[in-house]
Order: sequence, then structure tokens, then C-alpha cells
Amino acid sequence: MNISEVKSTIVVKLSPIKNAIKSILAKNTELSGLQFLITRNLKEGIDIKSIASSSVFHTLSRALAGTVDSPVNGGVGQYRLFFDTESDETNYQESVACLKQSFSNLIILLNKLLKLHDALIPTYLKPQHHAMLELFKKNFKSEIESLKLDVQSPMSLERLLQTNLINHGRRHRGRAISNARYNTLMHSHGD
Repeated sequence: MNISEVKSTIVVKLSPIKNAIKSILAKNTELSGLQFLITRNLKEGIDIKSIASSSVFHTLSRALAGTVDSPVNGGVGQYRLFFDTESDETNYQESVACLKQSFSNLIILLNKLLKLHDALIPTYLKPQHHAMLELFKKNFKSEIESLKLDVQSPMSLERLLQTNLINHGRRHRGRAISNARYNTLMHSHGD
């Protein structure tokens, strides 16, 4: 094993809002990656039972549950506090706009993934899925309403596959733009 001497270290302090942006972008990336893997499996003709019993699907289920069922004082919902907060921090309003956009993207992605999850989940696990859907509707009610999302209607696998494949390229471009915007905010003066 090679050992190297550490010559210097740099400590970078992130403001709470920039940390929130970083967290939301990481969650969006994680969920988009799971969506891509499952969509690719569907496109390759892997049967639904195999996908539903795969580790990727179980990881998706855990990620959805953890994001949708966030505690009152924790989880991604806590970032709403920044939406109406004033600050003297340089570029704060731009940071708030970036956080709001990233948060909206998360809600849209959660809605799509819940529909995908519903289409794949075995019948005996449907009650758990419906409980998760109810939590989503409760915990993100205002965002669902403002984004005019249809959380009730299930979607066929064919339609989901079509939508996911079409939107996957757009999402990667959008994520690249969000990440570029995030990097600009992180490296701007005033931190």
C-alpha cells in the first residue's frame, strides 16, 4: 500500500442554502439514475417480475420511501424554510431560485417514479405503495398543486417507458444546466 504525505488541506464552508442545493441535486441525481436503470431494463425486454425483484427496484422503493416520508423537521421538506427567508449573503436570491427549481424538479421526478413504482410493484405490496403515495400527496401538497401534477392517474408501462426515454435526455441537459448554475453559485464571491 502506498502512503502519501498530505502537504496541505483546504476547508470549504458552504452556507446552509448552498448545502441544501447540493443535497437536492444529489437526491435528483440518485433518483434519475435509478429511473434510468429500470427504464433501460424495461427497454431491453426484461420481464416485470424480474425487475420488481431486483436490487435496483428495492433501492428505488427505499429511496422513494425515504424521500416521500420525510419527518416534519427533516428530510427534503425542511428546505422550504429558505424560500421565504431574507439574507445579506451575496447571490442569496439566485441561490433561492436555484433551490426552488431543484426542489420542483425533485417533486416532478418523484411523481414519475411513483407511477413507475406502481406499474412494477407486485400486487401483494400495493398497500405499501398506496400508503407512500398518500404521504407524497400530503407532504408535498402545495408543490403538487402549483406544478399541476396528476398524482392520481396510473400510467401504463408503455406510456411510462415512452415518457421516461424522451425525458431522460432533457433531464440530463437540465441537470447539466442546474449543476453548472450550482457550481457558479458555489464559486461566487461572498462565501
